[in-house]
Amino acid sequence: MQNKTKDSVSHRKRKTILIFFQSFYYSSIAFVVLLLITNFVLPTAVMNVFGYNFYRMSSSSMSPTIDTNDFIIVKKASINDIQPNDIIMFSTNAQLHSVPITERVIVVHYFGYIDENHNIYTYKEENKALDDLNPDKYDVWGTETTPYFVQESDLLGKYISTINLQNVFRTFLTPYPYGLIAILMSGLGLAAVRHRKELHE
Repeated sequence: MQNKTKDSVSHRKRKTILIFFQSFYYSSIAFVVLLLITNFVLPTAVMNVFGYNFYRMSSSSMSPTIDTNDFIIVKKASINDIQPNDIIMFSTNAQLHSVPITERVIVVHYFGYIDENHNIYTYKEENKALDDLNPDKYDVWGTETTPYFVQESDLLGKYISTINLQNVFRTFLTPYPYGLIAILMSGLGLAAVRHRKELHE
């Protein structure tokens, strides 16, 4: 009877240890996935979660309000939710090189106004101090021969706040931590397999 009790306690211990290893192992996987998303997906794309967009700022056009590599939160909004001087995120056609060819890009700039043709005018940080009536204040999109005007359908949302994660994730921009994490996860995986085998013996 005493041996059975000891075996039962030992079995519960092994099961608890196995659950711990598995929980830590899968949490580590989730953490690595989060790092990969923040470092490699967000620079070129928008991640949408429950109506909120997460984006990594890829330019300095809004510095110092929003610096390059800052992670920002943008809430889905309509044009009726936007006021002058609000920061908005939108997609547009931009000429990025000397060749008059446009590319679809995501931009985070200030909202200026919307005209009678429903064209949205925006401006960057360095033009903030210019008079609202000065046409040089506002962004020009498209090419010289084929201008593009931002529409309400291009609006992705309104800026809410900045998440200062750059210092946290700076270390993980190099490959070395991923190697250490891979070794750690391999060890945890092997330990979990060994305890699972012991549990079923």
